[in-house]
Amino acid sequence: MRILHLSDFHLEQSTIYRSQTIVRQIIETLQPFQEEIPIDLIICTGDLIHKGGLNSRNGLANMLEIFDIHIIT
Repeated sequence: MRILHLSDFHLEQSTIYRSQTIVRQIIETLQPFQEEIPIDLIICTGDLIHKGGLNSRNGLANMLEIFDIHIIT
């Protein structure tokens, strides 16, 4: 079983573009591994949102959707 563990994004509205860029780079790095043997489980732990609020939650959902599109099949 292959597990991807992500932790402590500390996403906030002011850094959402940078966070999305980092996630895209993670996806690009993982793609060859995903094609070889698929990742079975993605675990996101720690402080995913730096400071709560509707905008942060929406940004986090949009950012994590990238994993749904590219990794989770």
